[in-house]
Amino acid sequence: MSDVKFINQLLNDIWNFHFLLFGILITVFTVLYSFILSKRDELRSLSDEIKNNHNVNDIYIVKQRHGFAKLYILKLNKINKNLSFLIVMTFLFAFLGWVTERLIIDFDCKLILFYFLSFCTISTLIYLIVQSVNIYKDYLHNTKI
Repeated sequence: MSDVKFINQLLNDIWNFHFLLFGILITVFTVLYSFILSKRDELRSLSDEIKNNHNVNDIYIVKQRHGFAKLYILKLNKINKNLSFLIVMTFLFAFLGWVTERLIIDFDCKLILFYFLSFCTISTLIYLIVQSVNIYKDYLHNTKI
C-alpha cells in the first residue's frame, strides 16, 4: 500500500472517530441538560415552599433538599461545560480530518495535518479518560453510605 493511501485511511479513521465521538457527546449533553431542567423546576418549587412554609420542622428539610438540588445542578452544569468544549473540538477535528483527507493534495501538508490530528485525538482521549475518572471518583464519594 502506498504512503498516500495509508495516510488517507488513517485520516478517514480519525475523522470518523471524532464524528462518532461528536454524536455521543451531543447525546450525553442533551440527557444531562434535561436532568438540569428537571432539577431546576424542583428548585423553583422548593423555593416557593420555603417562602410560604411556616412550619419550623418542615422548613429545615425543605432547605436541605433545596441545597442538594442546587449542588446537583452545579455539578451537572460543570460536566456540561466540559462536554460543550469537547463537542466543539471533536466537530472541528472531524471537519479538519475530512478536509485533510479529501481536499489536500500535497503529501507533506497532509502528513503534517495527520500528525496534528493524531496528537489532537490522543489529547482528546486523555482528556476523556481524566474526566471519566473524576466523575467516577465523585460517584464513589457521593454514593458512600
